[in-house]
Amino acid sequence: MFDLDMSILDSEYGEELDEGRLEEYISGLTAEFVESPEAEAFLQEFDSSLGWSDMYMHYAGQYFCATPATITSGESEEILFEIVPRKVSVEAAVAHEIVAELRAFWTFLKRTRSLTHADIILESLTDDSADHLEAELADPNNFGMAKSFFMKGKEAGYDMTNEADLQRFVLAYNASLQAEDMPSASEPDENDDEFTDPMQTTAAPIRNTTGRVGRNDPCPCGSGRKYKKCCGP
Repeated sequence: MFDLDMSILDSEYGEELDEGRLEEYISGLTAEFVESPEAEAFLQEFDSSLGWSDMYMHYAGQYFCATPATITSGESEEILFEIVPRKVSVEAAVAHEIVAELRAFWTFLKRTRSLTHADIILESLTDDSADHLEAELADPNNFGMAKSFFMKGKEAGYDMTNEADLQRFVLAYNASLQAEDMPSASEPDENDDEFTDPMQTTAAPIRNTTGRVGRNDPCPCGSGRKYKKCCGP
């Protein structure tokens, strides 16, 4: 059985997160969770794959140096209702799937580890919570800069997980800064100098610095999940 009390902190500096330990922690606990009846029940209900619990543990470690063994209910709610809406580029309706997987995850932890705070966190993973998360995911005021850019491209009809389409949107977006009109993917004029030369814009252009996205790299949508488990083919 995986050691839930495993430290994710740097052994030399004590209070700093060790990224390698965090990944080891997530991989170890996820391997146990995916074999659980709770995970099986979730997969039977949703036509999806597991991964939201990975994302949840990733944010818990990154923002709070916390694991399921140490996370507080307040930190858990901040991840769900503040961090996820700000960073994760998904349709708002996916909120119910996110909450359902986290409910299955914490039910699994309650059954196998008898964590005292599992019941408290489960109380925040209700259908009402899913409705709340859906509203937060749909509100553009909650979007971080990277998510806002990703969602603008998606809404304009670009495949933001495709490198060529991403670069095409970067060019179109930069050109639109001067025109103050967001271009549609179906209407770019490649003969227009403003479209082909983003450096003609007066505002600082957006550049694609991600390069080719590997299947095991973080998804460019900002979800915190691996590309192959999120927007990848």
